[in-house]
Amino acid sequence: MRTLFRKVLQMALLGGGALLLSAATRPTTWHWDIPSWAPAPVVPSDNPMRAEKVALGRRLFYDKRLSENGTLACASCHLQKLGFASGVPTHVGAHGEPGLRTPMPLANVAYLPSYTWANPQLTTLEKQMLIPMFSDQPVELGMGGQEKALFARLSDDPCYARLFRVAFPEAKGAITLSTVTKAIASFERTLLSFDSPYDHSLHGDKTALSPAAQRGEALFFGEKLECSHCHNGLNLTDNIRAANMPFPETGFHNTGLYNEDGKG
Repeated sequence: MRTLFRKVLQMALLGGGALLLSAATRPTTWHWDIPSWAPAPVVPSDNPMRAEKVALGRRLFYDKRLSENGTLACASCHLQKLGFASGVPTHVGAHGEPGLRTPMPLANVAYLPSYTWANPQLTTLEKQMLIPMFSDQPVELGMGGQEKALFARLSDDPCYARLFRVAFPEAKGAITLSTVTKAIASFERTLLSFDSPYDHSLHGDKTALSPAAQRGEALFFGEKLECSHCHNGLNLTDNIRAANMPFPETGFHNTGLYNEDGKG
């Protein structure tokens, strides 16, 4: 499975090789590359995971044609080297307008029951993708009202035409809002992090953390600072959803971020 995914990913990045893929390969079943102690993420029934879909989603994630003026991609605000976070308090959109909040890091985002800092009703990555693409308060990618232009841009690329056919055979390769957001969401669900020193320490390797980190862990989980009252469990958050859970755990907290103008 890993070998197939690497081949698919290479074809998605290089473009021309996808012609061979579309003629020879049917959509594959996805297998999560996660340790035995980690539960599988929840996947919407109408967007099953496939290696071909993930490869397409990755290509879209890094494509600046998803912004109105070709200046920003999803990856412009979610940097891989920073755990797919932005590293800045807010990020400027395609029109130069600053955002209101920092872009969320995407590591292990597959385990969250809701998305964005403000709206608990956005319960899937597919729905969340509509916010940066089409929102106008503030403008992010700036594609509001530009849906047809977006689909035309992608359709004019022969590589995308082939990749969508392979990733979405049930839609006959149609490039639509549904297939675009489903592909990107599928890629985002693969951004999993279970190989940190803390993960190794938690599951048996007592040498994985430095003495300073061990002291910090004791403070974090101790009653003096009480960080772990809100930051605990698999993803160090009290918001979590996984395939082995009967229902998600969701909590929104007033941390003062509602005070957008500094005057309450």
